[in-house]
Amino acid sequence: MKLTKEWLKEAATISSLYKGDAHYEEVAELKKEHNKYTSIVYGDVIYDVQIEENDLDIDCFCTCDYDAGGICEHVVAVALNILDNQYQEVLLETKADLEETVEVIDYRLKDGKNYYRNVFEPADQATKDNFLQQLFENNEFLRKNFLELQQNNEKYRVSIDINSLRKNIFDQLLSVDFSSKNEVIGFEMNGGHGGRINNLLIEERAIEQIEQVLNPYGEKALEFLEHGQLTNALMVYLGMFEASFGLPEPEWEDDPLIDDFEAETMTICHNWQATIIESLADTALNEEQINRCIDLIFDRWQLHHTDKTTTDVYYDFKFFEPFLLAILTSSSADYLKALLTKNQLINYQTANIALHCAKWLEQEDWWLEIGENFAGNDPKIAEQLMKKYHKLNQTEDFYRIARYTFDLFPDKLAAFLLKHIHPKVDRPFYVELLRYYTNYKQDIEGFKELREFITPEEKADFIQANSTTPAFYAKLLAAELRFTEILALAKANQNAWEFNDLVKPILNIYPRDIFEMQTKRTIENLTLHATSRTDYKRVCKNLSSLKEIRGFEDPTKEFIKRLKKQFKSRTELLEEMAAVGF
Repeated sequence: MKLTKEWLKEAATISSLYKGDAHYEEVAELKKEHNKYTSIVYGDVIYDVQIEENDLDIDCFCTCDYDAGGICEHVVAVALNILDNQYQEVLLETKADLEETVEVIDYRLKDGKNYYRNVFEPADQATKDNFLQQLFENNEFLRKNFLELQQNNEKYRVSIDINSLRKNIFDQLLSVDFSSKNEVIGFEMNGGHGGRINNLLIEERAIEQIEQVLNPYGEKALEFLEHGQLTNALMVYLGMFEASFGLPEPEWEDDPLIDDFEAETMTICHNWQATIIESLADTALNEEQINRCIDLIFDRWQLHHTDKTTTDVYYDFKFFEPFLLAILTSSSADYLKALLTKNQLINYQTANIALHCAKWLEQEDWWLEIGENFAGNDPKIAEQLMKKYHKLNQTEDFYRIARYTFDLFPDKLAAFLLKHIHPKVDRPFYVELLRYYTNYKQDIEGFKELREFITPEEKADFIQANSTTPAFYAKLLAAELRFTEILALAKANQNAWEFNDLVKPILNIYPRDIFEMQTKRTIENLTLHATSRTDYKRVCKNLSSLKEIRGFEDPTKEFIKRLKKQFKSRTELLEEMAAVGF
């Protein structure tokens, strides 16, 4: 399929088309290689955009977080430039030329971690030795650091007993005195919210007491890591992790300060894992260290998995997935694969880890086997598998997985599938997707497209089925120009929280009715309900909507004047009104 103006109009919403046109001049480095375009778009940040023309569809990618239906504004901007032939065509004659060009132009390799893995590590040993020799000969700072690292390695080469460490941490957690909740001073807030806020502070204080036990160990793990001792760092972390299991709930005098002692402790451990992973970027690792860490995790799994009657520690590989993926290399991927296979551990917990191993090892058949086996367990794996089949132009396999996994994870996959399923290939499935997505996201642009595919009876049923969500129901009615029904809906829901959204489509179709309802609501709120600053902010939000009613500027000013006079003793209300321009 070729990129055309007609395709662009179908693929993007009106909003994205307008915004994309505004970004036209911000497109840079637009290049075409075969049927694939790459570019960047300047904005608050730099966005990477890719557009690829395939036999079946046009595949678009952008690093922005747009997820509101159709392609984003940045893809539109690049597409408009492509349609105007504002691109440089790159002709690469050989695979060697392509690899050399990618190494030169891919700015992502500036990241030290990726550069080591993608460029330095695959180089032959003679090239590495020659480079390191020149590096040390010409840089005294690096020579000094290397010597310090060697000395520190000796200093920090210690033996850690994880079982003893776990017991020490566990005992410290048991000894936490949560009775200090009385140290949190209670206070009152307008509207009687002080009790709820106070409870939150008490809970926060209880969590801080758990952190006071765990944080010194987390900091020790970072210290080991700073000196290149990855294995020691992992041992300390595993002691923290294992100490989180089997914690009894404290005997609270009154209401519990935290819902689940064990779960809160585990959350803190998980946060420390993320911190350790972040620090790995600044740590030089070798294959021996990495393999020792993999062995260590498997050894602890084996220890606690063999006899569950003697331990309550549960080693969920899903929990350690971020760490294992962070240390993975082509060599360690082969080592990890062997351990997973040997222990018969390729299951739904380890599926994503196995996928990354297969990718590192460039074992396409194994990758596809894992994807097929576990797409039904994880929507992320399902999406990766479909992307693979889409790239390989295996349409039947793509649609087979799409139908199967959409039934399992409709909320996770609908947006992705809408970008890849074409109504000309499978109209019923596309309509099913669009119907679900429109309903789930309450997306009015999706409804405008959906009504082109369904009968008038089906459309009426769809609208009626959403009558229990007034704001979206009003948008659906507005799309059908059924404005009198929106007015009736507004009159029946004058006290609804979403009243302002509900009446937005008819604000200037029935201005007098909306003005009267809004002023009545305001008086009722101030007379019967509003007593706190939070309530006054909500009232002022309602008042601000009066400014949007054309032709009622003078009545609005008179109403505001009357409010200020009637409620002149409410200082906080007057302050909030002043803050929004009244």
